[in-house]
Amino acid sequence: TGTNYSNEISFTTAEPVAPVVSSTSVNNITYKSATLTGTLTTTGDLPINEYGFCLSNTSTTPTISNTIVGVTNLNSQTGIFSTALSTLSANTTYYVPTYAITNGGTYYGSVSNFTTPADPFTVSDGLLAFYNFDAQNCKDALGNYNGVISGGVTFSSSTPKSTGYSAQF
Repeated sequence: TGTNYSNEISFTTAEPVAPVVSSTSVNNITYKSATLTGTLTTTGDLPINEYGFCLSNTSTTPTISNTIVGVTNLNSQTGIFSTALSTLSANTTYYVPTYAITNGGTYYGSVSNFTTPADPFTVSDGLLAFYNFDAQNCKDALGNYNGVISGGVTFSSSTPKSTGYSAQF
């Protein structure tokens, strides 16, 4: 006959555990490319919507408002993730942290940096022509002095101690 209540108790919910993304290692650095590797160590309590790398050559602390590369969407698997970059600028310093986005916010790993070397194919004064064969044609590095491919010229990506292509005549 009526409503009875027990003693009142109170409780506090814990903050969700954040995901942990590790700092970035950078390998295979050339004048125009590099490979970034990071690790999603812990997914935390909230589902991860996206993770990857932020990249900037102007900000020493890039965020997702800068360039995002190597994005992995909707995959809450822990482990190593990587991406190969191929459109970098020569002789440039880049800053890159890992990141993870959940419904609770965006979380970053520490910022790593690397510098691409100078372009080894830059044509210098006095040089008549320099053919790097990356485009697999007979144009020199400046796009001039066009040649004609004839007589069994073949291009190969297996260039010992180098990157790009070579031509065999």
